[in-house]
Amino acid sequence: MNSSLFHELEFTYMNEAPVPRVKSAERAIDILSLLAGRVEGLTLLEIGAELGLAKSSVFGLMATLLDRKVVRLTPRDGRSVYQLDHRIFEIGQAYAQTTDLLGDGLLAVQELSVSSGETAHLAVLDGNEVVYLAKHESAHAVRMVSAVGRRLSAHGSGVGKVLLAGLSDEEVTHRFGSPNAMPTLTARTVTDIPTLLAHLTTVRARGFATEREESTEGVACVAAPVYDATGMVAAVSLAIPVGRFPETNEPEIAQRVRAAAGALSVRLGAGQYPHRITPTVVPVRAVTVASTGRS
Repeated sequence: MNSSLFHELEFTYMNEAPVPRVKSAERAIDILSLLAGRVEGLTLLEIGAELGLAKSSVFGLMATLLDRKVVRLTPRDGRSVYQLDHRIFEIGQAYAQTTDLLGDGLLAVQELSVSSGETAHLAVLDGNEVVYLAKHESAHAVRMVSAVGRRLSAHGSGVGKVLLAGLSDEEVTHRFGSPNAMPTLTARTVTDIPTLLAHLTTVRARGFATEREESTEGVACVAAPVYDATGMVAAVSLAIPVGRFPETNEPEIAQRVRAAAGALSVRLGAGQYPHRITPTVVPVRAVTVASTGRS
């Protein structure tokens, strides 16, 4: 058997087939996950009680984790508690080096597009514009016409509104404060700051953005934020012709987009995916992308 075929079979088996589980490995991971959420540390008995494990089982696992510098034993208030140790940080740093917004984002939009049958995008904020980094086309004959590298004013698109919602109102006002900073893209485009800020308040509360024919005639969009360990870094969206997207379908589509954005966020090292968007005091990290012009 050649190596490429072996790796293909291995990938399929490990990701799709039911595989045997090693209980000791599962318990060790459960312990680390528990300690990750309890920074004050836990005693041996507390760990056993939380996970429903016998003291003898926990003792052997903790001894191994201590030996490997994955956890440490710390005296605190007259008792000894277990906490995560530096080896966890090293492992986390090694994982972070394997993540890639563009590469992982491309896979995310492909999966979202294939599962929904519609066009999916990944975009980032650059000043007051969004830049489309990745795209996967709908299989339908009628679909949104767009291109990777395209720039679009953020105020008129779903991905743009999500990314702007991660900024304070003051920052948004600053970015769109100059004349002609909010061009009319269609007859439905919001072109004044007070209305845009009102829209962003709704986006923050809902955790996703929608727009219907504000950036492109005949197309609606639902978008959700993507995070890494530092905060919001991008947005994922589905673009759907309005003829295939009655407003009654919005909750279902929003749930699908948020699930895709949440899965990508986990892959990029974010924590729990938030239900709301919280604007940052420091502006959302802008990704500098060379201008390619509009397509």
